[in-house]
Parts: sequence; structure tokens; C-alpha cells
Amino acid sequence: MVTLFSPHQIVLGGFSLPPLLVSGLLALACTSITIRILNKVRWHSFFCVTTFG
Repeated sequence: MVTLFSPHQIVLGGFSLPPLLVSGLLALACTSITIRILNKVRWHSFFCVTTFG
């Protein structure tokens, strides 16, 4: 029998959190940091091309 070691709840400071909530917050934080870096170095112009005519 194969047992996967995935937690059913994550306990932080006495609070039980579902793992999907923790991973969602981590993804939101990583996305925010990535967007700030791309805006700071102005790489966003290479990734989205908008034409107004």
C-alpha cells in the first residue's frame, strides 16, 4: 500500500488551515511579487501586446 504524505490540515499558531487556502495565498503572493518585478524593469511590454487603432 502506497501512502502519500499530504496534510489534511496545516496548523499555524494554533489555527487549522486547509492546504488549498495556504497554497492559494502562496500563489497570490508569488504572483504579486512577479508583477511588481516585471513592472519595475518594464518587461511587461514584451509579454502583452496591445494595439489601439
